[in-house]
Amino acid sequence: NDSAALVFVLPKDKELGGVVDPNSIIEEPMKSCSNIFVRRWNIESKHNMAWEGFGLLASRSVAAGMYQAVVRNALRHILKAAGLVIKTFNSIDGDEIFLTVSLDA
Repeated sequence: NDSAALVFVLPKDKELGGVVDPNSIIEEPMKSCSNIFVRRWNIESKHNMAWEGFGLLASRSVAAGMYQAVVRNALRHILKAAGLVIKTFNSIDGDEIFLTVSLDA
């Protein structure tokens, strides 16, 4: 994508040709998400954790497939809410998802 300012490369589940074992367990998933979405130097980033989709991670542990799906959806939600244009597509070999971010369509 020529207009992309930033590209995230996100792994897919093994069932879909990726490397993530969807049945492995992620301990303390909310803490892990907080490490991704909340930055100490950006006070406003604490609001990122208010997204309702994080409710799926409220237990002490979750399957990695669920965790990965929530993180991908949260990333899309937060970036779109900031007014950025988001597009996703599969890698050529299908083992990853590219999420492109641009300022305009």
